[in-house]
Amino acid sequence: MREPAYAPLGHFCWPELVTSDIEAAKRFYGTLFRWEAVDLPTPTGAYTLFRVDGLDVAAAHEKGSEKVLLPHWNVSVAVENAADAAAKVVALGGKVLSSPMDIGGLGRKAFVQDPGGAPLGLWQSQSHFGAGLFGALNTLGWTGLDTWDMKEADAFYRGLFGWESEPEAEDRPTPEVWWLNNSRVGGLRAMSGRFDKGTPCHWMNHFVVKDCVASARRARAAGGELLSGPTEIPGVGRCSVVRDPAGADFAVISLLKG
Repeated sequence: MREPAYAPLGHFCWPELVTSDIEAAKRFYGTLFRWEAVDLPTPTGAYTLFRVDGLDVAAAHEKGSEKVLLPHWNVSVAVENAADAAAKVVALGGKVLSSPMDIGGLGRKAFVQDPGGAPLGLWQSQSHFGAGLFGALNTLGWTGLDTWDMKEADAFYRGLFGWESEPEAEDRPTPEVWWLNNSRVGGLRAMSGRFDKGTPCHWMNHFVVKDCVASARRARAAGGELLSGPTEIPGVGRCSVVRDPAGADFAVISLLKG
């Protein structure tokens, strides 16, 4: 088994699926990504860990009875102190959706919302450090923000996590990639011209595959739906956006080498 390589502070550390049918999700993602599913009993029902080569790479749980909560993928950023980070979110113009809470000795978690409305988790690890493998086949390889206001989002995340954005250029008037300590963290793209008005801002998890076209085809065969793609992400790779059978959206990406 590989040694885990956890995400450093300020980086995305844990993709988590909220679904209406956990057994169907295990079948779908097991077929698509060859994920091994391991159920952990909790007071509110099973919490499923997805593993590659014996390492945690994602998780899933059922959404409960809340009708307004649709199936979706969340993602969390590793922080030193969830309470301090949540307070900073408010100071920068965002909102706290759920205050930091203890998760059974694993860590402390909060959910927040940026000024554009995109939700995001904040994870303060104690005994669980998030995914132990990134960038390998069938693991999280890229996380991108779709937003209506690029400059507002850039200012917010720079202030919250200390991310650095690419300088503006004549052919790129707004930043497209965030960096932290010389490592790419994630990206952002304008929603104008790509989404219907009223579509909420959101983060999109991209899971690494050899061929995004073949993977999208396999997802359709397993009951999913191709929403868009393949699309080139400059300097990153080629991706397709897929919807799983329950309605949760994610992307598959073939990363550029190097």
